[in-house]
Amino acid sequence: MHLCLKKAKYFSSEIFLIIIITVFFSKLFFPSLSSFITPDFGRSDILHSNLPARYVLSQSLKSFSLPIWEPTIGQGYPILAEGVIGTFYIPNLILFFIFPFQLAIPLAYVVYFSISAIGFYYLSRYLKLNPTSAILGAISYTFCATFILHVQHPNLIATASLVPILFYSLLVLTDNFNWSSFILAIISASQMIMAGFVQLYVYTIITFFLFFICYQIYVKNLKAKFLLQLTFILIAGIIISSSQILPTFELIKASQRSNGLNSQSILTSYPYGIKNLASFINPFILGSPKDGTYNSTDWKNYGIYWENTAYISIISLIFVFLTLFRINKIKQNKLPVLLAIFAVFTTLLALGKSSPLHIFFSIPPFNFFRVPSRFLLLTQFFMALLAAFGANYITENLKGKIKITTQFLILFFLVLDIFLHWFNYNPVEKISNILKPQATSQLFSDGEFYRVYSLGFAKPWNDLFTKTGWKNNPNSYLTLLNNLNANANLFYGINQTEMFETLPTKRYLLQQEIIKNFDRSSGGAISLSKSAINLLSISSTKYIISPLNINNDGIELVNSVKQNDQVFNVYKNTFVRPLVNIYFDFTKIKDIQDYPEQITNLNPSSQIILEENLPKKLTPGTYDIKNLKTKKGSVEFDLTTSQNVIAAVSQSYYPGWKVYVSGLRKNILPANINSQAVFVDAGYNHIKFVYDPIFLRIGLIISAISYLILTIGYFKLRQTKT
Repeated sequence: MHLCLKKAKYFSSEIFLIIIITVFFSKLFFPSLSSFITPDFGRSDILHSNLPARYVLSQSLKSFSLPIWEPTIGQGYPILAEGVIGTFYIPNLILFFIFPFQLAIPLAYVVYFSISAIGFYYLSRYLKLNPTSAILGAISYTFCATFILHVQHPNLIATASLVPILFYSLLVLTDNFNWSSFILAIISASQMIMAGFVQLYVYTIITFFLFFICYQIYVKNLKAKFLLQLTFILIAGIIISSSQILPTFELIKASQRSNGLNSQSILTSYPYGIKNLASFINPFILGSPKDGTYNSTDWKNYGIYWENTAYISIISLIFVFLTLFRINKIKQNKLPVLLAIFAVFTTLLALGKSSPLHIFFSIPPFNFFRVPSRFLLLTQFFMALLAAFGANYITENLKGKIKITTQFLILFFLVLDIFLHWFNYNPVEKISNILKPQATSQLFSDGEFYRVYSLGFAKPWNDLFTKTGWKNNPNSYLTLLNNLNANANLFYGINQTEMFETLPTKRYLLQQEIIKNFDRSSGGAISLSKSAINLLSISSTKYIISPLNINNDGIELVNSVKQNDQVFNVYKNTFVRPLVNIYFDFTKIKDIQDYPEQITNLNPSSQIILEENLPKKLTPGTYDIKNLKTKKGSVEFDLTTSQNVIAAVSQSYYPGWKVYVSGLRKNILPANINSQAVFVDAGYNHIKFVYDPIFLRIGLIISAISYLILTIGYFKLRQTKT
């Protein structure tokens, strides 16, 4: 008992931080297990991306598999390669494997925030700051605006939580090289990639490498050995992350970001303006999304609140200025000078088009990412360290009751500030209510394979979001889950033709561009184009859910659900084609851009569009399909035909897919923009399409070997040291 009390006293600061974090997230545990449901423009990134992704991760890990391919979104999508799911982030592997999904979600927030706070605390203590100052810095960073305003992006928070650990390990290496810190730097860098927000990893690596090169020059003498260490950490971190990087690289090549983004678009789409700097004083000075006062869809002029707000608390900001004004009096004053310089540097990068540094966003790797204001996380990190130095300066010479009282008041007002601003900011909902089948999802029970397409719900969602936020109506957004929009459809076992477009392929974007090109009548009804109906049909889209009236022959209204003033019309597409189709006729195109014209003239029941010639001619005949089986990552069936045919599967055309005809591997043909097809000779054949990504297999092998080498090396070094 005495030993336990002694250990508890030794770790009292860490325990205090965990208690503060647990209390802050208590409403996710009591009275019911809950999740944040913070809405965004047109949808919610938590309800439609991160939460469904973790739902898939939880299901996969508990069945001892990896979430490699998800067939129920976007005609099939490599969800692991996208990265948002954070498959190989170690806390995710543990939490979503061991705990039920409904408990793993709130636990994840406590774990992510605890990693951040304790990592920052140890960093501050290494800098010889007293425990109170270290706690202030840890809370200021961990509860900064970027963390709180991005609870709908747990992958960002998971990545950001490792920033203090990476900085700590690099700082130790600059002072005195040791293998433990070297390995810690490699692992923390690789885990930032695995956590699922690569943009933040890139920004952090570039900023920290520049920082420590300057630190070496300014405080010590820059040595080639140190540059080699930094380079090795960068390369080793990437190599260890091969299981994530290689599949993501393959997806990027197939996406619209293969050549980067237009720099003008990066700088103007979601700008961070000079006026937004006022949020350092008051995060709600320009308005709040909670009550709809900062929810304009005019992003080019106003930006986005959760990207444009930086705040570490008023008391921490005061300590930042105290550090700057008294920097010559502070021990180790060279480090605070650099922290201040880089706080300004990252702010200038965040300002994008309003900054002289905007030129950086026209060159790799900066031009692969939107929203330069995400540099603000690093600004707040540097400011939190400056605040810790300021608090240490104030308290280090105090003694007795005055010191204890001052330290108590500092932490009391800091925690009070955090809770008053943020505790009730983000809306929460019982996870059981989120997972409960929606009224519309219960309308589909015909047992066939089909997909659902959601059309026209951005407007009612934005009408609600821009006018009133969520302060008085958080349940209205839960009602809108009846639209079964991607990727929330994953909760209800519904196949969606759409997907949440974090990293969509070029083929998917072309398909969606054609589908969403419709005419609107004076009465508000819409008419889908023939091309749109054809694409919906060949993608096995049997139902369309929309708040709009659709006037097209063959698109029949079969049901209508009304909840909380929202209308969900369910239409049936009578032209829908099954998952597997057999064709005796085809049209050949030269380029993918020729699809729009050919899709219009297509007869989806008898003709397919191909991008390659066939080895043999086709003539009309008969066929029979039996024993159709579908799994995640495979489609197989028995086919008997009287003539040579094209067998097509309504599954995304994507690298890594293979097809076997009676055991022999054949060439997969891209068809109908985003489908797969194969030429099949007459007679009986067993056909199997299977997803077997070589990039992932290679990546897993490299990562496994790398971790093995690191582990063996670490223990060998410990034995040698002993």
